[in-house]
Amino acid sequence: DVGDVITVTVSISPKSKLCSLSADMTFSPTDFEVVSATAANSSGLSNINYSSNKVRYGFVAATFIADNETALFKVQLKVKAKDGKISLNVTEAYCDDNGDAIDVTNGVKASISSIKISAPSSGNTTAPDKGNCVNGHKAGAMVTKVPATATTDGSATISCIYCNKVLSTEVLPMLGDARNPVIPHTDAD
Repeated sequence: DVGDVITVTVSISPKSKLCSLSADMTFSPTDFEVVSATAANSSGLSNINYSSNKVRYGFVAATFIADNETALFKVQLKVKAKDGKISLNVTEAYCDDNGDAIDVTNGVKASISSIKISAPSSGNTTAPDKGNCVNGHKAGAMVTKVPATATTDGSATISCIYCNKVLSTEVLPMLGDARNPVIPHTDAD
């Protein structure tokens, strides 16, 4: 939802023998805001920096990235608008070929998994194809906030699927009563 912080992890396939990479992750500053960007790989020298619309990553290893280190970098983005797009452009990539670095930039297949940004969390904006929340809400599924136990009541809420306004709070009755509590069975019993 708008206002949420998502984490985008950029990874490589295991056993890629990647020894050098430069990549840019781009997006519109009206859709996303960078919260943090960190290099996740420790097999070599890496550098990561960002601006309002781009995260730039660079990496160089003495040989190649260890097979067990597939994550290259992680970026936390605050969602500012729905339907935002993120692109990943590999500008340079080299693999180790028996001690020689060979340019594989043109053969690299980079992709971003689909990220669905749902309706905004706040405000009265128009939903994609369902109308708006100005004069009415659409209830979503009930979400348990505090589970009921053998001795205490729990609670759950129902919120608007468009603006996340809490429409109702429900009491989840305790499991049993004070004199005869129901204790849920577990395998440990």
